[in-house]
Amino acid sequence: MIELSHITRVFTAGARDVRALDDVSLTIPDGEIFGLIGSSGAGKSTLLRCINLLERPDSGEVRVHGVDMLGLGRGALSAERRGIGMIFQQFNLLDSATVFDNIAMPMRLAGVPTDRIRARVDELLGFVELSDKATTYPPRLSGGQKQRVGIARALANNPRILLADEATSALDPETTDSILALLKRVNRELGVTVVIVTHEMQVIAKTCHRVAVMSHGRIVEEGPVLDVFSDPRERITRRFVRTIIDDRVPEALVEKIRATPENYETWRLTYAGEASAGSSLAEVNKTHDVTTSLLYASVHEIDGVVLGVLVVQAKGTPEVLDAAKQYLRDAGVGVRQQDLDEMAHDEGNAA
Repeated sequence: MIELSHITRVFTAGARDVRALDDVSLTIPDGEIFGLIGSSGAGKSTLLRCINLLERPDSGEVRVHGVDMLGLGRGALSAERRGIGMIFQQFNLLDSATVFDNIAMPMRLAGVPTDRIRARVDELLGFVELSDKATTYPPRLSGGQKQRVGIARALANNPRILLADEATSALDPETTDSILALLKRVNRELGVTVVIVTHEMQVIAKTCHRVAVMSHGRIVEEGPVLDVFSDPRERITRRFVRTIIDDRVPEALVEKIRATPENYETWRLTYAGEASAGSSLAEVNKTHDVTTSLLYASVHEIDGVVLGVLVVQAKGTPEVLDAAKQYLRDAGVGVRQQDLDEMAHDEGNAA
């Protein structure tokens, strides 16, 4: 388990102090794929690097599997860091060393016997599907192959945790998907806890079990990925979610809704897995004195679960609308009343 408690980190930039992390607390259970997302400068990479103390916080507590990392001496800290692998956006491979030697390096530094190093490197090359590249030098590899070498190197000493700092940001979409699939294998087959820093919500949707959204050095929203996509609470979270589920309604249609003479509400409906908002909504129209108009609909796969999103205008008396919303909730449909301005406006750029 990773436990970060009241982490603060301040950098000096010229004549002013910049609070990169502001009293951040976070717990990541063993076996999860956990995502940290935020705009540039939000503090996500700084927080990630506090886990293995590549960045030392000015205050707070860092515990990894119960060990107080800040209380360790240099030798003990080095030993603990061997249990925490890390991969980077720019791969950080040695161009003058072969793929085999890049992967072997952490084991050589740890004093692992030569025969065990060879066996482990061969095993890892097979795992990352690069068995034919052992004698190749990094400049002759593609970006995706370089990141696979980086993952193999990070796994060399059998870590229990893998930190991924923008590991797919330099890759094309197809290669990104292949690297994310590999990280899921690392988690599923090896039992490694994976912590991913990204500014791309697509990475979160395809890979992570839980996510924390960061802004200005603080965590502003946290929870299971499906819950965050279903019902984003904070403005910045809605902006990130809309990079995948763009549930905004055209301004012209919003103005038409505003002119509706009858009493109405606009609802954002969500359903996951076996539930169906469409059939439940049809039943509401039959059993309640409610008229609904569909404004938006989409279906996405989030963390391996089908998530449907509908935005509707519902007309009826306040009492009937309340009863209809309760009927939908009882049927397993998420219902959130939505403000018209929120429906129409972009609310800024997320990334």
